[in-house]
Amino acid sequence: MNYTRLQQIDGDHYLSFDCGGLPGDAAAISRGFEANGHFWESVATFLAPELCGRLELDSEGSMFCAYGSQADLVELQALLDPVLSDEGALTKLIEDAEAQGEELED
Repeated sequence: MNYTRLQQIDGDHYLSFDCGGLPGDAAAISRGFEANGHFWESVATFLAPELCGRLELDSEGSMFCAYGSQADLVELQALLDPVLSDEGALTKLIEDAEAQGEELED
């Protein structure tokens, strides 16, 4: 199941999803994170720093949102959907980030 929405409004493309109630949230919460838009921005940036550098990330507490080219957003969507929908995948990502000395933010 995809939790993300890829849309176009007035010629601008954006990828978004509502925070809270996602299957991956339990992994974030169990590690002391608040599973809000800022946390998911840090996950996206960890997954694809160069890709996120080409996007405008504009999340809030209850929503993740990224603006950019449709191709870049499709690529980000493919990376995010697995960790949004699978607690185990997000747990592994958090562990990988910690092992690499990366600090995810919320």
